[in-house]
Formats: sequence, structure tokens, C-alpha cells
Amino acid sequence: MQKTFNRLIFFPRRRICLVAEQHVINSVQQEGVGRKLYEKRLELGLSKKALAKALEVSSEVIGLWERGIHRPRVSQMPAIISFVGTSEWLPKGDLANRLYRVRCVLGWPQEKLASYLGVSAKTVALMEKGQKSAPQLVRTVSEGLKLLEMRGVVGSQ
Repeated sequence: MQKTFNRLIFFPRRRICLVAEQHVINSVQQEGVGRKLYEKRLELGLSKKALAKALEVSSEVIGLWERGIHRPRVSQMPAIISFVGTSEWLPKGDLANRLYRVRCVLGWPQEKLASYLGVSAKTVALMEKGQKSAPQLVRTVSEGLKLLEMRGVVGSQ
């Protein structure tokens, strides 16, 4: 949960006092990639610096991910999945989540997945956002994802 508190700020030259609401973000994200990284890092007794070196990022970036302030790029997700040991925490279910999951596991940008599926990158982007697409495109994408899942490249929904 996010905590808030009020703070008085006094400006003597202008003789005004303001009440500022400040948000304090919890030190660790409640769920998702940041939480998984944090839990695995503690389980292995690693410092942020050691994990950062293994993932080829800075320790500051690890902190941002763990707190949920930033998300890793899709190209970084295969290394993170390998470190965590599972991809079960990635979103599942509908087509939008399945597209994102496949891209994370493979580390593919939208353009590469679109090329594999035989659709445009714009189609993949729109579908990932959950926007409606032509039934034929949805069928094409769904069949391509099923093929990847059947081959064991990525876990099924």
C-alpha cells in the first residue's frame, strides 16, 4: 500500500505556509517482477550490486525494479526469468497477456514477434494493449502463439 503524509512548507519572504501531501512508496513492489527479483535475491543472499552485475545493469536499476518504479525491458526478461527460475509470475489468460508473456520469455521486441506471427508490429502493439482487432488477425495470432506453446518455447496460458 502507498502511504501519504502531510508536511507544512513555510515561505518566509512571501509569508505563506503550504500543506504538501507527499507519497512514500513501499520499499518493495507488492507483486510482479520486482517482488520476484527481491525474493530470489534475498533467498540467495545476494546484494543488489551482485545481482546487477549478473544482469548487466546498475544496482540503482535493480532498486527501481524492486520498488516497482520502473519495469525491465522485454529484452532483459529472459535473463530475469532465468535468475528467478520460473516465468509463472508473468501475466496469463487473455490474448494481450499471452503476447506480452511470449515476448518476455523470448526477449523479443514487438517487431520480431509480429514477423514470426505474420502480422504487423502495430497489430501486436494494439493487441497487447487489449484493443479489438479483426477476427482473422486474432485467429492468426492465437494460432501462432499456440504453436509456440505446443513447441514448449513458452508456457501455455
